Amino acid sequence: MQNIQLLGTLLMSVGQQYGVILESIDKEAKASMEKSEMKRLQFSEVGVEYSAEAPSYNLELGPAAWADLAKKAVKAEVYGNGREEECLWSVLNYLEKRQSQWHAVPPHRDCPHQYQQSDEEPFCIKILHKAKESIEALKWKCREIYGPGRHDVGTAGLSAALALGRAQRSAIVFDGAEHRNNLHGIASQAISKSIQDETIAEIKAKFKTIMLNHATAASIREKGMTFEVEDVTGRRWKGRKVILAMSSRDVLPDIPGYEEAWGKHIFDVSQCLDVSNKATAHAAVLITSDSSNSIKAAVLSAHLARQFSPDITFLTNGLFHVEYHPQIIATKNCGFKLDNRPIRSLQRLETSVAIQFADGAESVYGLISHKPRKVLGGPFSEQLDLEMTSEGRILVENEFQETSTRGVYAVGDSASFLKEGSAGASAGWLAGVGANLQIAEDDMSM
Repeated sequence: MQNIQLLGTLLMSVGQQYGVILESIDKEAKASMEKSEMKRLQFSEVGVEYSAEAPSYNLELGPAAWADLAKKAVKAEVYGNGREEECLWSVLNYLEKRQSQWHAVPPHRDCPHQYQQSDEEPFCIKILHKAKESIEALKWKCREIYGPGRHDVGTAGLSAALALGRAQRSAIVFDGAEHRNNLHGIASQAISKSIQDETIAEIKAKFKTIMLNHATAASIREKGMTFEVEDVTGRRWKGRKVILAMSSRDVLPDIPGYEEAWGKHIFDVSQCLDVSNKATAHAAVLITSDSSNSIKAAVLSAHLARQFSPDITFLTNGLFHVEYHPQIIATKNCGFKLDNRPIRSLQRLETSVAIQFADGAESVYGLISHKPRKVLGGPFSEQLDLEMTSEGRILVENEFQETSTRGVYAVGDSASFLKEGSAGASAGWLAGVGANLQIAEDDMSM
C-alpha cells in the first residue's frame, strides 16, 4: 500500500514537471513574439544516431506555430504516439487497472485488506485519478496563452470583423505589427479598450467563421478576383476582399527631451484631446518641417491653441525661411509671434515645458502644440498601389471606406484624420458592411 502511494505521488510530481516544461515553452514563445523573432527547428533522419556530421534540415516557424509544435511533442510523450507502452498515461492506466483488480478480489480471511475500511474509492486509486486530472489540466493548447483575449488588433479591424461575422461571412484577422505612440487621452484609451474587449468577447462567443490569427501579415497581392496574404510564418491565405486597419506611428523630432514631454505638455491639439486643464498664459506651436502641409497644420494648430492661451508663439527651430511663407506672414495680423532660434533641448517640468535655445536663452510654455509626421504600419499601401492623401493617409472614395483599388478597404489610423477608437469602430463597421455588399454584388454578376 505504501509503495503504490509513493509511486502515485511520484507520478503526480512527474505530471507537474511537464507543466513546468509547457510554461517554459509559452515563456520562450512570448519573448520571441515581442521581439518579432522566428524560431528555428532542426530535423534529422529517423533512426540515425545524432552527430555533427549527420544530415539535418532546418525549418523556421513563427513563435505561435513553434509553441504549438513543441507542445504536441510534449503531449506525445505524455499520452503516447502509437507506442502506448512507452508513455506516462499508459503507466497511469496500468496502475489504475492493477489496483482496481486488487481491490475487486474478496480478501482472504487470513489476509484482510487493512486499508479498505469502507465502500469509498480506494485511496491509491484516488491518487492516480488526481495525477490524471493534473495532467489534463495542463495548458496543452497555444490558444490558451495566445487566444483572442490577448489579440493585438485595433478597434477598427475588430469592428469590421464583427460586421462580417454577423453577416455570416468568413474572415481572418491578422495581428497588428505596429501601434500608435500618441494616445495621450486617458478617456480615449479607456473607451477604445472597452470597445475592443466587448467586440472580442462577442466574436469569440458567437462567430466561428471569424478567425483571430496571431501571425502578422507580411505581404498582400492581388491575384485575379481574389487577394493573397502571406503572413510572417510563410503561410498563405486567400480572400475576396481586404480591409486594411493598420495603425500609424508618430515620427517624433530628434530634439532632446521631446519624447519625455510628448503627451504630457506637447499635444496635437487638432485631435480634441482632453487638455482642459492645460489653460496657460503662454503656449507655442512647434514647426519641424517647411513643407506646405506642415505649415498649414501649424497655422491651424495655432488658431486651435488659442482656446487654451491668448499668447501663441511659432517655434521654427532654425528654419529661418519659414518666416517668409505666405501663411506665416498672414498670422502676424492675428497677433501670433515667431521665434526662429534653433532649439538645443526641451525639459519637461511639472506643469510646463522649458525650452533651451542654442544661444543659451530659455523660454517656458505651459502647452506646445505639434503635429508630428506619421508613418503607416506595414507596406500594404505600396503593395496594392493605393492612392494616398497629401497627409500620407490612404485615400478612401465612398461611405464604405473603399480605396482606389476595388475590393480593398481602409479604416482606422490608415485612412482617418481622427485617431480615436470610437471613430475607428464606426469606420470598421462601414467597411465590413461594404465588403459584404460587394461580395453579394460579385456573386450576382457571376
